[in-house]
Amino acid sequence: MILKIIILAIIQGITEFLPVSSSGHLVFLQHFFGIKQNQLVIDVVLHFGTLFSILLFFKKDLVKITNISYFKNKENVLKLIYVIIAIIPAGIVGVLLNDLIEAKLFFIHFVGIMWIINGINLFILSKYDKKQKKNLNLVSSVIVGLSQIFAILPGISRSGTTIATGVYSGMSRKLSAKFSFFIAIPIIFGASVLKIKDVIENPANFDILALLIGFVISFIVGYLSLKLLFSVLYNKKIKYFAYYSLLIGIISLFL
Repeated sequence: MILKIIILAIIQGITEFLPVSSSGHLVFLQHFFGIKQNQLVIDVVLHFGTLFSILLFFKKDLVKITNISYFKNKENVLKLIYVIIAIIPAGIVGVLLNDLIEAKLFFIHFVGIMWIINGINLFILSKYDKKQKKNLNLVSSVIVGLSQIFAILPGISRSGTTIATGVYSGMSRKLSAKFSFFIAIPIIFGASVLKIKDVIENPANFDILALLIGFVISFIVGYLSLKLLFSVLYNKKIKYFAYYSLLIGIISLFL
């Protein structure tokens, strides 16, 4: 049990934030190695681990929001409104279609095709050198929010899709990445809370020590993955993730 959770925690921490699709890797592991994340409580614990890594990574920005003076600035209020707007599309589609997508589309060949599409998008992003000067606005938040719907598909990276869409709409890489992960906080939290309901309805025995280890590992690996992603974005090395997505996508098609 502990070894299984360690493996899943490392994979969760890496793939939740790097633009390579965590759901796609879950399908790949199920098919290729026979590792199944079939215990809801494990899934919830690991997601909370990565959620806390985001909170730590952006602690300075989040602390500002807790100060009442933050809301005296009209621009700050608009930023929060844009975050809310961006999470609505994926939130609605996720609630309505997530179970159907998991039942019908979580198979290796579909994931392979999506990984290739994800790789192509990342490769385009790596070559996209148009100057980005636009600040966050209503149009860009809607566009990024709508793009997040496609990330529900296994093999399509949420972070890669939303960051790329933000950049294509005129936002800087840094701003697009920060916005991507700010809208990830309520999305990950909401998905975890929904699964808690399932855990309560389907109680199972579990090893508290193993879960604690999994939480800590997913937290640490998630934080390091965020640092790596931002470093890659600043140095315009996102193409390496594009090559990885294309390669594992092609492999998946031939399994």
